[in-house]
Amino acid sequence: MARGKYAHIVAKLPRFEGEDVGFQEKVNAVAKAIREDARNNGIRLGSAELARAFAAQRAEKERIEEELKDANLHLGAIKNLLIDQFEQEGATSIKLDNGSSVVAIYEPHAVVKDKQAFRRWCIANGYENEMVLPWITTDGLVKELLLKGEAEPEGVQATTVVKLRLNK
Repeated sequence: MARGKYAHIVAKLPRFEGEDVGFQEKVNAVAKAIREDARNNGIRLGSAELARAFAAQRAEKERIEEELKDANLHLGAIKNLLIDQFEQEGATSIKLDNGSSVVAIYEPHAVVKDKQAFRRWCIANGYENEMVLPWITTDGLVKELLLKGEAEPEGVQATTVVKLRLNK
């Protein structure tokens, strides 16, 4: 019972089950455990209870993500300070008291500056079969084609993804 601009399209498409089968199996196992726990505690899992649980879990995830952003910010700052210090001292590693060590490993890193020139190089060097559009571009293209009543491109299967949005 889909709603919105894609309602007439998604009803005909299979549900997207995810590409990571192992992750989906874990999700299914957790869902089963939640159902069993609720049943064992006499809790009815109707849409109201599940929506409250969804909102609470989203809030917890957002809190953790904020903590992770802060941790990554501090980690990046310490990393930069350590690299600078290593370079000042002419060092590339240091052994810690616990027996582990921190090692600076220098390696090249590619940055594409001219996409068309790189594309031509890839084709000339036999990489044309490796080249694909970014997923976000492919997804937008498929949505646009389906809304026009056209089929998805060859080699692409349209499926239905159900998203839950928490409006505040």
